[in-house]
Amino acid sequence: MGERPRPAFDGTVYGALRLLGGVEGGPLYGFARVSSRVKDETGEPVEVAAGSARQKGYRIALYSAPTESGWFWYPVLGFLSQDIEISDFRQSVESGTPAGATDIEAVCSDPDTGDTIDCDSPNTYALDMQSGFGGARAGYSVVAGSPNLELFLSLNAGLNAVEYRRIRAEVGAYAAQGTAWAWVSSGAFGMTYGLRLPKLHAALRFMFDYEWYRRFAYAEPVLFKGPVRYNADKQKHEQVPLFVEGARLGVWSFQVAAGMVF
Repeated sequence: MGERPRPAFDGTVYGALRLLGGVEGGPLYGFARVSSRVKDETGEPVEVAAGSARQKGYRIALYSAPTESGWFWYPVLGFLSQDIEISDFRQSVESGTPAGATDIEAVCSDPDTGDTIDCDSPNTYALDMQSGFGGARAGYSVVAGSPNLELFLSLNAGLNAVEYRRIRAEVGAYAAQGTAWAWVSSGAFGMTYGLRLPKLHAALRFMFDYEWYRRFAYAEPVLFKGPVRYNADKQKHEQVPLFVEGARLGVWSFQVAAGMVF
């Protein structure tokens, strides 16, 4: 439902485009939150660092605008590029305090200049990711208009079944890049408002989406300072090192996309 049946492939370039439905592309802007977690000694996930920042990028994908109201689903093939830079990616681990002890506020300074600095100095975080993806989207569309102009409003959700990612991550002084396959590791849901010009085979749509990425694997584990705990046997505090292998990403995004539909 939501799509008129397409004629069978007739062996021409136009016939191939008609089978694909259409193609679109455009810039995207959003707000991203990145978090990294590890499992503690009990096996529970513990967030060790997190931060938020603006996100930007672009997306190119196959797309066919709805032609009538109703439920729809369609396969998705596309390419996504996005960049996220966070200047305040702070650790969020808690420090331990032995029984009967009193916390004393720390004063930190630069050993070279003597200037006072933030004891909880943040990490800088940068993620540059390109992803070729394949999956599906489904939802409901309302379409109204004339043979010359159609307006549509859609609510939809989707899942990327497979992705091939190129990732460059920078956390503080650490930087590494690599490529990897990801399976059922990202998806999105959102709302679309657009218009379709049937005689020109053109469409323009405005999309508001929430996109989630279950895990971005780093090329190698990243060392974070672990929580400070008091060792009663040694009568001193110890800091447990934590190695983080990836991050989770959630993005609220807005995109304007123009395309050709058949």
